[in-house]
Amino acid sequence: MAKKRSIGNNRAKDSERAKHLGHSKLPELGPVRVLVAGEVILDRYLHGDVSRISPEAPIPILRVNRREEKPGNAGFVMANLRALGAEVSALGVVGGDRDGELLRDIFGGLGIGMRAILTTFGVEPDRAMLVGDSDVDVKTARNAGAWACGVTYGFGAETLKEFP
Repeated sequence: MAKKRSIGNNRAKDSERAKHLGHSKLPELGPVRVLVAGEVILDRYLHGDVSRISPEAPIPILRVNRREEKPGNAGFVMANLRALGAEVSALGVVGGDRDGELLRDIFGGLGIGMRAILTTFGVEPDRAMLVGDSDVDVKTARNAGAWACGVTYGFGAETLKEFP
């Protein structure tokens, strides 16, 4: 019976094998530092049981027994990079409300450096303006209580016509 060769169990032997085969050793990598710029949101998950359907509409009624709040979008990427051992700094916009505060607390607990532009400068959502090129951007700003400006960049976005 042939003897099985294992690679990875003994670094000294693996290094000698690599030299013998003409391979060079990979350099040791230092700590990775990453700046993530992007949209940071708070994802909220509600867990529970559905025991009945609403009599007013065909909608299930959820009895919530657990609630989770986690960073989403660019925040999800940052949390994963941090879990892999990277030193992560965030560049994003976070509102000055309870959810923004919760998101900053989550990042602090994960060891992620956070530059929250809106809260750093003390700008409330009703004093900020979101500039976007779609009806989704305008709706998002309005739902957040911020001013909205829809731009077409010369392309004449048809979806913006319904938003005066």
